[in-house]
Amino acid sequence: MRVSPRWPWSRASSSKSAAPQLRLDAHRHLVLRDGERIALTAREFSILEYVKLHEEEVCTREQLLEFAWGTAEATDLEIVDRYVGRIRAKLGEGIIETVPGGGYRYRPQ
Repeated sequence: MRVSPRWPWSRASSSKSAAPQLRLDAHRHLVLRDGERIALTAREFSILEYVKLHEEEVCTREQLLEFAWGTAEATDLEIVDRYVGRIRAKLGEGIIETVPGGGYRYRPQ
């Protein structure tokens, strides 16, 4: 690939291979990002596990609430939003995508 000399960086340096690798081990309740252990609470782990298991599908707040809390009957579905925000703060913005009017979707790196 030829890169114009006026650009100080190479386009090849922003390839997908440079994206962080995320690995979940449900048996050991372990999350590794680029080989580094990331501490998540049990509910954070459950939400991440659910969206990863349903990769490329839109997961609703109700589904996440049912999986992580054991009930879909809650007066405050925004608690799911808060937990997703905590996961993003720990793992990065690109891991879980918000689908407007739908819910959330896991975005593999």
